[in-house]
Amino acid sequence: GQDRLASTADTVNLNTSAMVTQGVSLAASGSTVNLAAGTYNQGNINLNKSIRVLGAGKDDTVIDADGFNNGFVVDSNLGDNGFVVINGMTVQNAEQTGIRVSDTANANRLRVRDVLVQNNGYNGLG
Repeated sequence: GQDRLASTADTVNLNTSAMVTQGVSLAASGSTVNLAAGTYNQGNINLNKSIRVLGAGKDDTVIDADGFNNGFVVDSNLGDNGFVVINGMTVQNAEQTGIRVSDTANANRLRVRDVLVQNNGYNGLG
């Protein structure tokens, strides 16, 4: 048989060579993904569980979603106690939306702090 990851982590620390989507997948619901300073050339990062994604600051951590429809996507029913926190980064160059909250998302607590959303096609936050 193929070995599979049996558990998830409360805190996942990533550097720019890592895939943010993999870090989010590895993180347990309610946990934190820390993004080190640098530029992450990634997008369509699906936040489908209660999670905190924390950068090193809007001048230091950049999600450059050039070539992707969106930077982050909140697209899940997280329930009455669900939350998503995006803090301390710049999200830029997505073809559509920097931080997209889908029509079907139910995130009663969405917190976006110290985030610069710039140069995205349609919306910064939508």
